Order: sequence, then C-alpha cells, then structure tokens
Amino acid sequence: MAHELDNTNGVYSFADSRADAWHQLGQQVNHLMTAEEVLAEAHLANWNVRKHDIFTHTDDGTPVKIKDKSATVRTNPITGATDYLGVVGTGYKVIQNEESTAFLNALVDESGAHFETAGALREGRQTFVTLRLPNYMQFSVPGTDRTDDMDLYIAALNSHDGSSSYKVITTPVRIVCANTESAALRQAKSMWSVRHTTNALSAIEEARQSLGIAFTYADAFAEEMQKLIDAEVDEMEAERLIQSVFQVEEAKTERQKNLRMDHAAAVMVGLNLPTVAGFENTRYGLYNAVTEYIDHRIEIKDGVVGAPAFYSIAGAYADIKSRAYEVLAGV
Repeated sequence: MAHELDNTNGVYSFADSRADAWHQLGQQVNHLMTAEEVLAEAHLANWNVRKHDIFTHTDDGTPVKIKDKSATVRTNPITGATDYLGVVGTGYKVIQNEESTAFLNALVDESGAHFETAGALREGRQTFVTLRLPNYMQFSVPGTDRTDDMDLYIAALNSHDGSSSYKVITTPVRIVCANTESAALRQAKSMWSVRHTTNALSAIEEARQSLGIAFTYADAFAEEMQKLIDAEVDEMEAERLIQSVFQVEEAKTERQKNLRMDHAAAVMVGLNLPTVAGFENTRYGLYNAVTEYIDHRIEIKDGVVGAPAFYSIAGAYADIKSRAYEVLAGV
C-alpha cells in the first residue's frame, strides 16, 4: 500500500480540497477547508492521543511496571477502539492533532493561506496537514513566452509514536499521501522542528511568531529556481549531471552501477514528458524530471510505482531529490 494512508474498515483518514489525488482515496471536499473541517473530513478529530504505562512480568507472573517507557495510544476515529501507536520515553509530550491544526490555523489569518489536505499515515502513527499560500510563483524562460506556475505550501508533520519530531516545512509540493519534497536552500530555512518534550507547545508558539520563514523561503526558492531555468545544458551535460545525482561512479558492484544507470536513463526519458516541456534543456527541467521520476515513475517493487509515502519525506528517496538539488544548483 504505497500511499500508507490510515484505513479503518475501508474508511481512509485523508481529506483533499480538490479531487486530483493520485490514489483517489479519502474525502474529496472540493473546496478549501477551515481548521474544523479539515479535522473532521480527514478523521483526525478527537483521537485523544495519550500515554499508558507498560508492564512486563517476573518469572512467577508478578506484573512489573517499566519505569522509563510508555505506550502511546489513540481512540480510533471510526470504531472508538483503543489503538496502539508506539513506545516513547516518559518525557514524551503528546501534540494532539487539534493542536497541530490550531498552530497552522494561526497562519491563515496572517498569510491568507487555507487548508488544502490532511491525513494520517501508518495506522495513525504519523499525520500531516497542509496550507496553500495565496500567491503562486511564476517562472519564465528568457527569450520565450514559456512560463511555469508553482504554488507554495506549508505542511505540519507530526508523529504519535516517537519516530520523529514535530516538523513544519515549506514546500512547492502538495501532500496527498506522504509524498513531498523539500529542496535544500542556501539562503533560506525551509524546515522547523521541535522535539516532543514538555515545552513543545510553547516552542511551537514561538515558531508561529517567527514563521516569516515561509515567505523568506518563497522568495529564495523562486530566486534559486530561476537560476536553474537560466542555466542551459546540452544532452551530454544533462547525462553527466543525472548520473552524478544517482552516484553512478560511486557504485560498488557492476549490478549496482547498472541499476543506477537505469534510473538515470529513465530520468532522461522524462525530459520529454509534457510536465517538463519547454524546460528540458535547463537545469530546472532536470530537477523536475528527477523529482517526478522519484515521486511518480520509479518502480519500487512488484509493480509499485512512486516512492512510498513517508519515505519520500525522510529517507533514501528524499535523499535523491535533495542530492539532485545540490548537484544541479551547485550547492
């Protein structure tokens, strides 16, 4: 199940303001949502995530409490049953879905952003909520009338199993499962995070006060992308750059080298797709060809296409996209 969306009795914990999610699951609301709507439609409300004591037993069956660990559980939004989520330390601070959404809701009035998507992943262990900023970026190719419009999103990524910190990222990719990307920028911070500790909520409030980073990121991202557009490449240079992204020369075996060469060749084919048309001879086109390949065309296993959900945010697939930006931008 590449999308990894939480599913209880056929009900998916996902809501979309549009109807174009590739997986066609969850609730297509067909309008921008309020904080209350996004929680309700995505089945993220009233989870009441909480910590329970964990016990083991001595050889004679006497229960013994494990002092430094707790289990996190939730109330299933569909059945009302108690679901196990993970094991965390005793100092772990739960950040409820409502608190995460309230944080983003504060940005709506300040920025004009609106809720686009929200959902739960991996049986409720991770959640995401996204806002779309009101002004899109438009890039142009010098000497032509070709333009490319790009929206910018703020996404809050939370975990209830201790697997990751609470993160707020600014990204040009709209999250419809867990596929997203965050290009590393030289001049702007694109991610903010806080650990699940007792002062987490106050730290989140501090971040809200300083989240002009989203707009700093937008300006810097537009500038960086325009530089990639202005950097033309011929076919030979394009092949060299893409092979560098996939680290072909660093392969340790012939089989590994051939696999990486196959990935690079598939990206080159992607330069002929309509989504890259007009930019195929630029580093911007190469960057988009790589990210589209990872998110939508790479075959993972057994016919599953597209990088699996959460691992496109933080994992080997995200690493490839970050490396693509570093190679192509010369970071």
